[in-house]
Amino acid sequence: PLTIGEETTLDLWATDANCLDTLRIEPALPADMPGSVPLPPGAMLHAPDADVTMMMAEGPAGAEQCVGVHRRMSWTPSYNHGGWEGEVCFAAVDSGGGCGGPGQR
Repeated sequence: PLTIGEETTLDLWATDANCLDTLRIEPALPADMPGSVPLPPGAMLHAPDADVTMMMAEGPAGAEQCVGVHRRMSWTPSYNHGGWEGEVCFAAVDSGGGCGGPGQR
């Protein structure tokens, strides 16, 4: 639950099996809520952590895996936000151009 006057943080993680793709996390508007906003009033989506973006790690079978990207959203609801209701959505987007990737048939 959120408490007025207290900061709430949300850690966002995303991974991509193709380490050659550039990966990012960004706000996404909920499709079923016309007129909504990507973040609550006064919320902040912090820059990605550079030290975890697209690092390589050893997988369970010894194969290389991408670790991914991390961002944090923080929000301190003020007293005038009491009763605010809304959905906050995020999307992980890679540079591969979708599920099939660019140039795949």
